Amino acid sequence: MKKTNWLCLLLLMAGINLGFTACNDDDETMTPPEESYDYALQIAGDYTGTMNTKFYMGDSERDFGDAENQELAIRQDSLNHATIIYKNWTGMGVNYGNLVIGNVKVGKTDKTYTVEGASTQTLYKEGRPFEAALTVSGTVAETSNLVITVDMPTPAPDFKLTFNGTRQVIEQP
Repeated sequence: MKKTNWLCLLLLMAGINLGFTACNDDDETMTPPEESYDYALQIAGDYTGTMNTKFYMGDSERDFGDAENQELAIRQDSLNHATIIYKNWTGMGVNYGNLVIGNVKVGKTDKTYTVEGASTQTLYKEGRPFEAALTVSGTVAETSNLVITVDMPTPAPDFKLTFNGTRQVIEQP
């Protein structure tokens, strides 16, 4: 009888133990923390829009107006960093080629992405190379508004390029 009581008690305890065991719900999806999102990847793409060009020399400013159908590309480099490429930039009648600003930091405030960065690039004027300091800052939301500043060595003028455009959508076949 003692063995039967002992066996019943053991089975009762095992049953209670199994009753408290919970099952894991494998269907739950976890939202990654905000800091793990790659904002650069979210805004990467080709943009078309209007580029306004102004140049500054000393205290004087000259506005060259708006150029339509300008192309700008944003390429993801690494987590929250991008390269911004303004294609075939022409200033004061001289085509300097592509302006490339690498290691641009990309952040996010509410529903607007922010970009900010600086780099130097060798540009060519009449076949002669010179170093230009390039900076970029602005926002990208439903439309982009980027300000690109091109600092050229003295006595050349400094340029301020303001791009307003939209990302091009690639249609899937």
